[in-house]
Amino acid sequence: APRRPGCYALRFLAAAVFLLHPVQTQAVTYVSQRFASLATFFYLLSLLLYVVYRTRQRGSGEKTRKGTYIFYALSLASAVAAQKTKEISFTLPLIITLYEFTFLNNTEKAGKRFLNLVPFYLTLIIIPLNLFGPAAGLPTAGNAFSETLRKAQMFDLQTISAHDYFVTEIRVIMTYIRLLALPVNQTVIYDYPVYRSVFAPPVLLSLLALG
Repeated sequence: APRRPGCYALRFLAAAVFLLHPVQTQAVTYVSQRFASLATFFYLLSLLLYVVYRTRQRGSGEKTRKGTYIFYALSLASAVAAQKTKEISFTLPLIITLYEFTFLNNTEKAGKRFLNLVPFYLTLIIIPLNLFGPAAGLPTAGNAFSETLRKAQMFDLQTISAHDYFVTEIRVIMTYIRLLALPVNQTVIYDYPVYRSVFAPPVLLSLLALG
């Protein structure tokens, strides 16, 4: 089917927002946020390479199909790199699964398609091992900053309950949406109060706006 010209414009606009939007300055002004940009790069690269692999796998010819496994290997390597970079990459296997069964109209059996996904789900053990595994916190060359960041993350997990964190994030999401539309009054650190009830006025208004 012919592609609509608007598709290319939409892709360009999405890429321009990701690359040039002022809110992305946080990735360089707030040093530890470079991990977010790097993890996003590996995240999207892994998904893209997987899509290339699955698309080319359906091509004609045995040689063509064999040549696609390099894309699969690179996709898996990118997934490992994403998981090693930042915890936001934990959702990557789920996103790849959703893409597989939503956009790839494949005649293969579901079981065979899941076999492609198993190695990606195995990467989910990387983040828990980094945070709680036997090697977590062991001194190695050049990891002083990473260890400080890990301790800060662990402190947040110990002092803020999952409920309070979730409730507070409702308010935080609205701030990000506001910054996307109106990127003013940016700051290196947003000092948010911890909200403990969904009925707190700022949280309730944010929830209604998101709904």
